[in-house]
Amino acid sequence: MNDLKSQDVTYGERIGSGGSDSILSSFFRDILLDLHIDIGKFQILLDRYIVGKGIATNTVDISTSRSALRRELMSPTMTWKVFIKGLMFLRVRTAIIEITLYREDEKTSLHEYIFDVVDKNDDEDSTEPNVLAKLFREILSDLDIDDQMFQDYQDYYVKRSKPLGTPVDHYTTKCSLRREILKDSISWKVFIKGLIFLKTHRVKLRLRLIYKVSGIITEHKKMISFSV
Repeated sequence: MNDLKSQDVTYGERIGSGGSDSILSSFFRDILLDLHIDIGKFQILLDRYIVGKGIATNTVDISTSRSALRRELMSPTMTWKVFIKGLMFLRVRTAIIEITLYREDEKTSLHEYIFDVVDKNDDEDSTEPNVLAKLFREILSDLDIDDQMFQDYQDYYVKRSKPLGTPVDHYTTKCSLRREILKDSISWKVFIKGLIFLKTHRVKLRLRLIYKVSGIITEHKKMISFSV
C-alpha cells in the first residue's frame, strides 16, 4: 500500500496506543482496513465527498479541501464530530453502536443505541445531536443508578483519580464531574470519563454501519482497556 502521510501516522498503519482521543482515530483506521479501502479508493472517496457536499468546485479549492479532510481523517487523534464526518465520508446512513461494559464489580452489561448519520446540509435531515450524552444516560438508566449510587460512584472516582487530594479538591472534582457527564452534549473524552466513573475497566465496542446507496451492513469491533 502506498504511503499517505498525515502528521506522524501513515495511511494503512494501525494506531496501537494513546489516550482517549486516539480511540476513535484507531477505530476509524480499523474500519478502513476492514472495508479494504486502499490509498486509491481513499482518494476517490475524498474527491466524491468534497464535490458531493459542494465544499469546492475548482481544481485549486478541491486540492486544498482534499488535503484538509485527509489530515482530519488520518490524524492520530479524533473527536466524535470528526468520527461522524468519517462515517459520512464512507456514505453511512445509519449506525448502530453496541457497547459492552466490563466493570470492577465483575458485572457485565450490554447497551445499544441507533442513530442516523446524515450531514446537516442534506435537505431537511440532520445528524442526530448529542448521541454520546443520550447513550450515557441510557447506560445510567439500564444500570439503575439512583442518587445514592451516583454519589458513591463519585466518591470512588475521586479517590481513584486523586488519592492525595484534599477534601476541598475532592469536593471540587465531584461537582465538576457531575456537571460534565450529565450535560446535554458531551465529548468523547467526557463519555470515556463517564465510563470510568461507572467502575469500567474494559469496553467492547461493536459498530454496525448501514450504507446510503447499497443498504449493505458491515460490522466492526474494538476492545478498549482503561489504566485509570
